[in-house]
Amino acid sequence: MSRRQFTAEEKTQNVLEGLTTSISIAELCRKHAICETQFYKWREEFVEAGRQRFEAAGSNDIVKAKEKEIAKLKELVGDLTLVNDALKKKSSGAEKVAIVQALPIPIIRSARLLGISRSHCYYKTHERKRAVDNTKSSVLLNMAMRYPSFGYRRLAAMARKSLGRAINPHGSIKK
Repeated sequence: MSRRQFTAEEKTQNVLEGLTTSISIAELCRKHAICETQFYKWREEFVEAGRQRFEAAGSNDIVKAKEKEIAKLKELVGDLTLVNDALKKKSSGAEKVAIVQALPIPIIRSARLLGISRSHCYYKTHERKRAVDNTKSSVLLNMAMRYPSFGYRRLAAMARKSLGRAINPHGSIKK
């Protein structure tokens, strides 16, 4: 014998009839050909669903919190999609900085997602302006080529004697 399937509408009608009429539960169950324990289960589910509905009506804060979480997750998915598209091609440090600056999200977030420091994105390289004295460099270079076994201190001492000026061991002439 197969089990009988009741629709949600039939269950609701039976429970409401049991709650609103003066007929006993036993008579109602015989009338609809259901077991009393089944009726009590349906009634408990019906009451619990009503209780949850009333609680949910007063809990707009939970709904708002869930909506905020969904918005945050959507934003994160969008960010990760952008970064994923940018990183599909291999990139060096300079290219990553260019990608960070091109992305439509804040530099802090995009740098964190690409794994580079934020300060690296703002760094500008500057060329050093050194006044190179050609005579000094040519004298030092000639001495280094002539005496390849001499160390830098000995070369500095020899340059000091030949130039007649003070020179530090690292090769720069003092004025």
